[in-house]
Parts: sequence; C-alpha cells; structure tokens
Amino acid sequence: MAGPQDPAAPGSNTDQTTGRSLDKVAPQIVDAVKTSTEYAFGLIPGVTPAGGSGGSGGGATPAASGGGLNAGTPIAYQKAAQALAFSVQDAVDYQRNILSMTSAAEGKALALMFEDVASGDVPKLGEHAIVYILSMLGALAGGLVAEQITNASGEALAKFPN
Repeated sequence: MAGPQDPAAPGSNTDQTTGRSLDKVAPQIVDAVKTSTEYAFGLIPGVTPAGGSGGSGGGATPAASGGGLNAGTPIAYQKAAQALAFSVQDAVDYQRNILSMTSAAEGKALALMFEDVASGDVPKLGEHAIVYILSMLGALAGGLVAEQITNASGEALAKFPN
C-alpha cells in the first residue's frame, strides 16, 4: 500500500519518470520547465511542434492547419537572438581591446613627444605625432566596427525568420 511518503504515491512531489523527489526544486522552476516542455512538443492546445503534427501523431492540429502557433518558431527566434547577442558581446570585447592598445600607444607617443620637445628633437617629434594621431584613428575605427556589428545584428534579428 502506498503511503504519503512513498515516492510512487499519487500526488507526491516526485518526478513520475525517475521517481526522484522534487522538494528541493522551487515549484516555479518545475512549473516553468514543465510548461516550456509541453509548449515545445505541442502538448498545449493550439500549439504544434515544428514538424507540423500534434503530439498524439493523429491528424492535423489547429497549428498545422494555420489556426495555431508553431512552437518551433519562437524557439528558433530565441536561439537566433542569443547568437546575435554573442556577436554584440564579441564586438564590445573587440572595441575594448582596440581601446586598450590605442590608449597605450597614445600614452607612449605623447610621453615621447614631450621628451622630443624638451630635447628640441623636431624630426622625432613629427614621427611620434604621427603615431599619436594614428592611434586616435584606430580607437575611432574600433568604435565604428563595433557599431556596424551591433547594427547588423539588430537588423538580422528584425528580419528573422525571413
């Protein structure tokens, strides 16, 4: 006879498949996982998995006939959004690295320019000034590249799934 502590007892807080206790998992998490799984596999009325047939393998569901949602589309959209977010993060990292390198080059060139002024070495002053200006342009170019990647990611997501 199944008692209240028995994992096989109906209504107990256990996973029906594994028999493991779910008492250590917040009920909101359990509900979210259950709902998203049902949604992804088309077990929610009016929703069908990406394959187009209902979960029972029977005839056409409302989604297959155009009357419901296709669960595969939002999942694909989420994956595409995540991938594009990674590209934006990479662009920010790229910009940060460029700014670090150009800041170091600007600082060194400026220090050398001050030494050149103090020593009166005008030809070297011109060489170091060119390095200083080019490093400033490098920082600007790094920002423009990061902006282009961010804009392209936003446009790609806006056009999804077209």
